[in-house]
Amino acid sequence: MKSLLCITPDLKRSGAPIALLRLMEILICNKELSITLLTYGNGDLFSSYIDLIGEDHIIILNGLNPTEEFREMLQTGYDIILLNTSTVYTFAFYFQNLNIPVYWWIHEAPEMIESSLPAFPNPHLLSPNFRLFLPSKGAAECFHNHYNYNVSILHVPVNKPLLPVSGLPVDIPDDRILFLMPSAYSYIKGQDILLSAILSLPQGIKNRSYFIFCGYSLDKQIEFKNTIFKIATNIDNVLMLEDLSQDILFALMNKCHCIVAPSRIDTIPLTIVEGLMYKKLCLVSDKTGISAYIKDCVNGFVFKDEEELIKRLLLIINDCSSLNSIADNGHKIYIDHFSPEAVSRNINEVFRDI
Repeated sequence: MKSLLCITPDLKRSGAPIALLRLMEILICNKELSITLLTYGNGDLFSSYIDLIGEDHIIILNGLNPTEEFREMLQTGYDIILLNTSTVYTFAFYFQNLNIPVYWWIHEAPEMIESSLPAFPNPHLLSPNFRLFLPSKGAAECFHNHYNYNVSILHVPVNKPLLPVSGLPVDIPDDRILFLMPSAYSYIKGQDILLSAILSLPQGIKNRSYFIFCGYSLDKQIEFKNTIFKIATNIDNVLMLEDLSQDILFALMNKCHCIVAPSRIDTIPLTIVEGLMYKKLCLVSDKTGISAYIKDCVNGFVFKDEEELIKRLLLIINDCSSLNSIADNGHKIYIDHFSPEAVSRNINEVFRDI
């Protein structure tokens, strides 16, 4: 049995840790592997990782500079390495020019990498034992265009959770077209873009629509969050919520008509993939990696600026009952690329040598 070491920055209930957990679930089902997880921080997903691989296989590293003995253990104690996100780039230097295959699943766009990780290594300087992956077609194309470096696609598996039916913590109107934007409150996620578009809607349209925002707070984005919460208090068809448990989030998603991702940069908003899974209308900016799979007004909606966003909102609010075929077509994106069956085929190809 081969041993796999996965390295991820933390175990928060956010995109990259969720993606890694789902990847590990499929690997365990399809491959004979002993998996160890190394992380810098705990989080809401800690218990889920324990259930999957056992607490003895989870290493929580204190500090950014491991000892020489620990580095040697990393370099010699495992058959395969999987790096999760660009933020663990310091570990890439440990595995240069070794006979260990290193799979690096990068979830961030080049602009985000260069603005926040100036020491991120030039991909062309990585040794031949590295293979780089992005989570969507659009993200892979952006990475290639920016670095002139070919990468492969490793999709994120998404499946319906076996959760009890939950009641909602707030009253949601039943007589309006419901939009949901579930995402961390952050400038790059673009909550302000959607709020600006909502403010531009005619009053009669506002009276027929309802917009729900929810997500966790990033420490560096508190000022941004406070600003948009303040703006939202003056908009009567907007509800701002904090982070929600998974069962409540999916109950809310089931009730809504449309899932929105107005991100300025986003390689693969998982909430849009979940929306496609639930046959919801999905409205995304052309800066999201998922937009490469969506053909506007055929299997979803794509906008490039606020003017187009307003037009798409008006279309959905006015004609929602006649757009079921678009939602059905969008579900095919999920089936073909992000369902457990599709991603299992993708993973088997990526990890064919294991």
